[in-house]
Amino acid sequence: MSDWISVDDRLPVGMNGNYTTYRPSAPIEARVTSTWYDSWHNGWSGKYRVTHWMPLPPPPEESK
Repeated sequence: MSDWISVDDRLPVGMNGNYTTYRPSAPIEARVTSTWYDSWHNGWSGKYRVTHWMPLPPPPEESK
């Protein structure tokens, strides 16, 4: 698993997509969540400020 990255250190430049994010002002049950990042606008979706992010882990492998 990756370490948290501060938005003050860097953003996922050029990489639109969902990321695991930490939003300290969100309700406690929604502070750690998946949030869409739009590299064109350099911004996160939603109304809560994102302070830290990391890539989502890979999905589980399907068993046959």
